Amino acid sequence: DMVYCGVYDNALDNDNYNLAKGFNYHQGPEWLWPIGYPELTNENGQFCSFSCETQAWSVSVVLEVLHDL
Repeated sequence: DMVYCGVYDNALDNDNYNLAKGFNYHQGPEWLWPIGYPELTNENGQFCSFSCETQAWSVSVVLEVLHDL
């Protein structure tokens, strides 16, 4: 992908339409759910400070499995 950027920075405010204001949220950083990982990371697994530690749908899947057992 020609506009891929593996670093997500929601605070970036410049003229680059592909990156500014966190536009690359779905076009760059790796999503690592369902369990045990943060919502997303920067390239090469680097910490992303704009990410949630866990997502609600990830936790709900674990709870659903435990309920079904």
